[in-house]
Amino acid sequence: MPTFEIMGPDGRKHLVQAESQPKALAQFHNLAQQPAAPQSQQTSGNSWESAPPMEAPRRDDGGADIFASGAQQAQQPERMKQLETALINADQAGDTDAAKVLAAEIQKGRSAQSSPDLDKIKRNVTKMAGMNAPVEDIDGYIASEGVTVDAVRNHKPSAGPWTKYQQFETGPWTKFQQPPSPNSHPSFEEGQALLAAEDQQQRMEGASGGIGATLTGFADGVPVAGPALLGAGQRGAAIASTIINGGTYDENLKLAQGLTQDAQDAHPWLTTGANVAGAVAGTAPLIAAAPAAFGAGGGGMAARTVASGLSGTALGGSDAAVRSGGDIEKTAMGAGFGLASGLAGPTAGRLIGLGAQKFRNAFINRSAAASAGTTPKVVRGLADLAARDGLDANAMRSALDDLGPEAMLMDISPGLQGRAGGIAATPGRGQAVIREALAERQAGANARIGQVVDETLGPNVVPSQVEAGIKGNQRNLGTLYDEAFRGAKAVDTRPIAEGLEAQAVNLRGDAQTAVQRVRSMLDIDGAPGNLDPNPGTLFQTRQAIDGMMSSEANPQVIRALKTARAQIDDELARTVPNLKAVDASYAELARQREALARGQTVLDSKRTSPRPSELAAEVLAGAEPQGLQIGPSAVPFRMSQGARAEVDRILGNNANDISALNKLIKTEGDWNRSRLATLFGEEKAGKLFKALEAERVFADTNSTVTRNSETARRALAAGEGQAADTDLIRQAAAVGGLTAVPRAMAIKAGDRIFNALMSGRKEALESGMSEVLSSRNRAILEALRTREALPATNRRAEAITRALLTGTSLLPAR
Repeated sequence: MPTFEIMGPDGRKHLVQAESQPKALAQFHNLAQQPAAPQSQQTSGNSWESAPPMEAPRRDDGGADIFASGAQQAQQPERMKQLETALINADQAGDTDAAKVLAAEIQKGRSAQSSPDLDKIKRNVTKMAGMNAPVEDIDGYIASEGVTVDAVRNHKPSAGPWTKYQQFETGPWTKFQQPPSPNSHPSFEEGQALLAAEDQQQRMEGASGGIGATLTGFADGVPVAGPALLGAGQRGAAIASTIINGGTYDENLKLAQGLTQDAQDAHPWLTTGANVAGAVAGTAPLIAAAPAAFGAGGGGMAARTVASGLSGTALGGSDAAVRSGGDIEKTAMGAGFGLASGLAGPTAGRLIGLGAQKFRNAFINRSAAASAGTTPKVVRGLADLAARDGLDANAMRSALDDLGPEAMLMDISPGLQGRAGGIAATPGRGQAVIREALAERQAGANARIGQVVDETLGPNVVPSQVEAGIKGNQRNLGTLYDEAFRGAKAVDTRPIAEGLEAQAVNLRGDAQTAVQRVRSMLDIDGAPGNLDPNPGTLFQTRQAIDGMMSSEANPQVIRALKTARAQIDDELARTVPNLKAVDASYAELARQREALARGQTVLDSKRTSPRPSELAAEVLAGAEPQGLQIGPSAVPFRMSQGARAEVDRILGNNANDISALNKLIKTEGDWNRSRLATLFGEEKAGKLFKALEAERVFADTNSTVTRNSETARRALAAGEGQAADTDLIRQAAAVGGLTAVPRAMAIKAGDRIFNALMSGRKEALESGMSEVLSSRNRAILEALRTREALPATNRRAEAITRALLTGTSLLPAR
């Protein structure tokens, strides 16, 4: 550690070890403030315990006091003002000798301007605290100056007209003073100036200086308005310092400007970076407010480039003009740099925006693909295939939803089917994945159709079994008929017989024969002409008429039989109690049998099948109760059972032919859909037809993919069976001579090596694509939607790039 020689207050030289001269002065100054008598002793380090106590010293050689305190140095304020005025007058008059004498007197009296000098005491306390002096030593120093701790703590530094003379370069006597020689001992005031300068330098080089350089550099960097913003900040700081610390506004403004320059000089990199940041921050709002003027709006690249160049020229020239005070050369330089950056802005922004967005898109796509269990290459390949077919993620989602949960991506477009067929034709894992998925789905087709038929049309029925049940119920009505006839009265069939006889006279042919036959049934068996009064005989006659009508096709006969039956039915109703109620039950069962048979014909395409409107009318009429029946009839239900049985029959006959099944059930038009909607409801019919259509699509996909793949496999097998490259040498020699043979062989070997290296990547891509095309997982669509939603370029990056170019182009001309 170096040793410094310092002249003490007792006129002796003292040796002090310290890191620098200012620190040696500070250490010696603090030692000199101790109240004990002075002693000559060499000191080292910062050990306060080993420092000798000293009293406030002075010099007796007529020169300026090095250390002074108390009343020994008290000077009258009026005398100091007179000396200052005399010095200024002597300086202006050119009296050099007088000015030197006056300057020396002022130097001697500056430290005694106040008693006690709280400014000096507070500075010394601050330095002692900065050197980690013990509290008791600091309190002792304060007490030796004759003041209290509170007085020092509450004191604010004063300022006066002598302030400007405290540095060598600011006083009017400077030109009359000789600068200290390198070997001379600094005075205490000179030491204090050195300490203050070093302390300020340390602050400027530290964090506070870095913060100041950043803030002022940022404000100064704002285009055009930067100098005004920086000046406003400095003026604000000067006003605050004047109010809080005293002094004049001009002095504090000069101090603020000096601190700004010192901080920026100490941190050039921070200053430059803050300048750039301020330039960008000031330019970005301008671009946002008028994007077209800065080439950030719409239009072609050429128009945007011209607009950006013009705005860059205007901004660069304006900024340089403001900072240079209108200097033509610097203004032209600023305009030139602005023009260059403006012309480059749109193109550079576009390129950087594309690159930035591409990098961002790659990260997002990788994350989305990982969530879907695949790779970005597979997602990109799928997006390209879908785009060729005019599909996006939403359209693909809609198509899959229409086909149901068993749908695969390869079902929804020819391009995807073709890609699946290509993979299925190429040996490898992808081929196995495609073929196994299709075979598994096809194997479950019948079960899926049967399930949806049960869900929409109800459980299957066997018509013969249903009919047998209806007949059984009719037979069960026999006991009810027996009970009804136990209380029956004799019938009077004379009016019926006379009516039939009258018809027989007028009718001819089959109608006459039928009427005569019915008339004979009314007589007692074996006694023609004698009417049978037994109600049971009349009941059997009615039954016989029903049998005759069931097999009769002649409308004249049927009309005559209906007339006779109606008369017989009225007579039975009069003579046999409750017979009509039993008749109604029997008639309902008969109608149900007819409806069951009718339902089995509604899906036919023959002339006997009803039109949708006719079927709707039949169902509506069939639901109406007949005779004494209470409540709706079961005729519509029996018709639906008949139709359900017919669907089952069609399924059984075409179990492995989905196309034929669709053709038979759906037909070419929409009649069967309307018929089924009439019988089972629109929603159920729609669900059935949707399921049948989906199964047709699945069958077509299976056929297309496997058929194409088989054709490709056969072509590949045929190619593998041919001799390969058997005439390579002959062809190469014929084209280029013998020298071409090695080259041709090398090229062929290179092709094989390259193909071998690429085959692994290709197989991995094919495998991933096969899993996606055959998957029923919809997560891949989210990855596609994410990819589609990503922009091609990053507008924010473009704007930042243009702002950077525009902002940084302003710096060279400053």
